[in-house]
Amino acid sequence: QRRVHGYKNNVENGTTFHRFPIKSPDLLRRWIQQIGRKDFTPTDSSRVCSKHFTDDDFITESLDKNPRRKRLHNELSRRHVKSDAVPSVFSFPSSSSTTPTRPPQRPSDASLSASRLQNQQQLLNEAELSFFNDDKVSNVDELYKLFTSGNSYGIPSGFNAILKTTEQCENSPILLLIYFQSTPSDIYTVAGYIEISNNLSVKVIDNGKLLPQSKYLHLTNSGKIDSSSAVLNLMSLLKSCIDVNNGEET
Repeated sequence: QRRVHGYKNNVENGTTFHRFPIKSPDLLRRWIQQIGRKDFTPTDSSRVCSKHFTDDDFITESLDKNPRRKRLHNELSRRHVKSDAVPSVFSFPSSSSTTPTRPPQRPSDASLSASRLQNQQQLLNEAELSFFNDDKVSNVDELYKLFTSGNSYGIPSGFNAILKTTEQCENSPILLLIYFQSTPSDIYTVAGYIEISNNLSVKVIDNGKLLPQSKYLHLTNSGKIDSSSAVLNLMSLLKSCIDVNNGEET
């Protein structure tokens, strides 16, 4: 796994990742054209950061079926890209843009500085895009090493990663991402956890209750984890569910 230097991949700041429209060739071609990366072919594990879309490109849907809670809170929600949305927020021109012909002239110091800045930004964006290909995972050992490596990637605060192995499941370890909360008496309790099997199937437990798969299916690949960013998005969802429940209790 490789982390892009200077790019903060943290669900706590509202950043999400979205799959390429592989099954819509025309829309996929427009996405690739906007990204402007030469010889880039996205796969099922490739993602585009939400920062490259405008607010109008998203639809926010409430996950709470209780009308009264939905009006009062509205925190428990999911945001996804519209079916016809195209990423457009980039600091480098798309491959479809054209540059008008200008007569040769000696570049000024300001233009040279702007050119260097543009080149640096181009390299940063290309590095960010390469992250999407490196985001794919194949087993829980990879996820455990990623979330406990001590680098800047990390996991959201409150979570701890535990790799569970027993004699019965020695060859099939289970990754537990446990979310702890402190009580007024400074005693830490388990508020919820995410359980990922070695085949990357996933369960989400909120306050001792199994969360319906329908609430997080959009974050997975048919109920299975296929990338580390998908796990980060699941952590964000679990924290939101727990915060809403705590708010109702008070």
